[in-house]
Amino acid sequence: MDLWVAIAFIAAVSGLAFIAGWKLSLSVYRTRPLLLIECILLLLVFAFGLANRLFWASAIPNPAAMCWSNWLPVFLCFAAGLATHVCALRPSWRGVTALAMLSLAVAFLLQPVMRPNLYPISIAEEADWDHNVCLQSDGASCGPAAAATLLRHHSMLDRAKRQLGWEGRSSEAMMANLCLTSSQGTSSLGLVRGLRLAIDGSRYNVSVASDNPTTWNASGQLPNLAVVCFRGGERNDPVRRLLGTDGEAHAVMVLGRTPQGLWKIGDPAVGWRLYTDEYFRRIFTGEAIYLAKR
Repeated sequence: MDLWVAIAFIAAVSGLAFIAGWKLSLSVYRTRPLLLIECILLLLVFAFGLANRLFWASAIPNPAAMCWSNWLPVFLCFAAGLATHVCALRPSWRGVTALAMLSLAVAFLLQPVMRPNLYPISIAEEADWDHNVCLQSDGASCGPAAAATLLRHHSMLDRAKRQLGWEGRSSEAMMANLCLTSSQGTSSLGLVRGLRLAIDGSRYNVSVASDNPTTWNASGQLPNLAVVCFRGGERNDPVRRLLGTDGEAHAVMVLGRTPQGLWKIGDPAVGWRLYTDEYFRRIFTGEAIYLAKR
C-alpha cells in the first residue's frame, strides 16, 4: 500500500506537469524550443545522476523512498506536454514524441512494483545459514540474504517474521519480497525498503553509512550492509542504476575489522571472508546502510 500511495502521488504530479507543459507549448514557448531542450537535459541529468541513489533514503525516511524519489515520470510528462505544439518538431512528430515520452513515464512510474513480477526470482523454501551468514540461493539474491544476515546479527529476524506474519521458513525469501528483488537483482533503495519494513516499530532506524569506511567504527556504523563490485569499471553503471538493479554489484554484511586490520565480511555467496583494507576499498561502491539506534 505504501508504494501505491507514492505512485499515485507521483502520477498526479506528472499529470499536472503534462498539463503545464501543454499550456506552455500553446503560449510563447511554442516558438521557443529552448525550454524543451532544457527540460530534456534536466531529465537526463536526473536519470543518470540522481535516480535511485542511496542519499534519497536519508532525505525520505519512508519505506517507499524508492517511489517518492522517482521524479523521472514528472520530467517526462512535462517534456511530453511541451512537445505537443512546439514548432521545432514537425506536426507529424509531435504526437509521436509526446506519446513516446508518456509511455516511458508510465514504465518508470510502475517499474519498482512491476519488475519483481516481470522478472521473478527463484528463492529456496528454506534459508541456508553458515555460521550466522545467510547464503544466497540464487545468483541475484545477495541483497535479501545480506539483509537477513544483518537482521539476525541485531536479533531482529524472528521479531520481523512475527510482526510481518511471515509463515515461510526462508528468511531470504521474506527479505526478497520486502526488498522487491527480481532476477535482475535488488536496488539499494529496495534494500532500504526491506529493512525499514522489517524493523518497523523497533528501537532501530535504517541509516546511510559514510562512504569512507575508515569512519565506520568510530561513528557506530558497524555492522552494515555494503554494496561492492568486483568489476570496478561497472560499479557506478548509470544505466543499471536507472533501471533499479544491482547489476554486477554484490551486497555483503561488514561485521568489523580484526586486530590485524582485515575487514570481516559476511558474504552471502561463500560465508565469512577476510579482506585487506586496500582490496575492500577498491571494490566498495560507496553505498552502505546500517541499523542505528533511535
